[in-house]
Amino acid sequence: MKFSFVRNYLVSSILIIALIFSYIYKIGDVEFYTDESQWIGSSQVFEEYFTAKFNSPYFDESYWTLTQPPLARYFIGLGRKLGGHTWGDINKTWNFALTAEQNAQRGAMPSPSLLWWSRLPMTILAIMSFSMLFSLIRNAAGVTSGYTWLLFGITNAYFLLHLRRAMGESILLFCIVLVLGLCYLILSLLMRQQTIDYWKTKLLILMASLGICIGAAGNAKLNGLSVGLIGLFLAIMIFIKYQATLSQKLSLGVISLFVVVACSSITFVGINPYLWPDPVARTQNMLNQRIHEMEEQQVKFSEEHIDSLTERLRVVPERIFSTYAPIMPRNGIIVNTFLFIVGLIFVIKNIYHYRLNTPAGIVSLSLLVVGFLVVFPALLTPLDWERYYLFPIFFEMIIISIGVGSLLSYLHQYFQNKTNIRNDI
Repeated sequence: MKFSFVRNYLVSSILIIALIFSYIYKIGDVEFYTDESQWIGSSQVFEEYFTAKFNSPYFDESYWTLTQPPLARYFIGLGRKLGGHTWGDINKTWNFALTAEQNAQRGAMPSPSLLWWSRLPMTILAIMSFSMLFSLIRNAAGVTSGYTWLLFGITNAYFLLHLRRAMGESILLFCIVLVLGLCYLILSLLMRQQTIDYWKTKLLILMASLGICIGAAGNAKLNGLSVGLIGLFLAIMIFIKYQATLSQKLSLGVISLFVVVACSSITFVGINPYLWPDPVARTQNMLNQRIHEMEEQQVKFSEEHIDSLTERLRVVPERIFSTYAPIMPRNGIIVNTFLFIVGLIFVIKNIYHYRLNTPAGIVSLSLLVVGFLVVFPALLTPLDWERYYLFPIFFEMIIISIGVGSLLSYLHQYFQNKTNIRNDI
């Protein structure tokens, strides 16, 4: 037992070190994307926010305050600051009406050092996301599935590209992973002894933390708000699982939901001073701007528009299970689909067999619920743009990792039983 623990610890450590190296190594060589110029070029909000200049013109209504919330820019600004880059070093934002050469001449291309330091926080968040998921996957399906997950994280070109750019994808994913982890902790707490005095306090603290992470997800990118319904799901679970009278169950469920809504709202608004004068109306302005941009993009990039349900049923599975899949990208649709089905069956079996009595059942339920909330909207993407498949590919890779681990465990047990039978004979 002791040898097995040491072996697992060593293998896990080696894989996490390899993960860190694969993401940190050559950050500056990641293919530059013009949107990075936009995010870095508008990162002055970091200094303005953290020096309490909340009335700054940078928080007035403009394209930059409407198009996306500022949390990712805060992290980009932090990285820039750590690298010693002041406002004078910040590039101008990209003008898409000009050529790349013209943009470079007018100062819209960030310097190599500025780009490196702006990407560093996103890279660190990506490493943290994969490392935290390793622990959850190991609880759900065993250490082999956890190792598979880390190997996919180390080698998957899709995530090595998108999670190291100075944009909003990495911070958004990190917030969703935090929500997933908190969902697991809250469900785990519901299964423990509920008569302890501080049980309710701990539950409400976790629900408040969940609300903060939901608000942060929405402030990373607006589509992060889709995970907000997890609060309602957990409030229902509290009502079902809390061992008390009907009125007490209802009271705790409603209070828990209120805590999540309040904390997520305060966080979402508090991080973004643009919203402060009129949170509801200005949030609606941001949503309207996003809808308007999506409509313009569909016209401008009509060749990448997904025009029909038939096309969606062809394109989306191909992107998820083949083009950007963890095994044999562009050529492994059958293998990836098979392993996904195996993993999904294992997860559903965990929920059915263990209910919420074991970590495996709790993690499996958390994965399914949080995964559905963020993956389903992404499947309806009107444009065939690779970064829009972030959540489907991320959760597909989780399920495939579980599929690989469960399949290997089954084969190991099968051949071990055959060997034992031969020995008995």
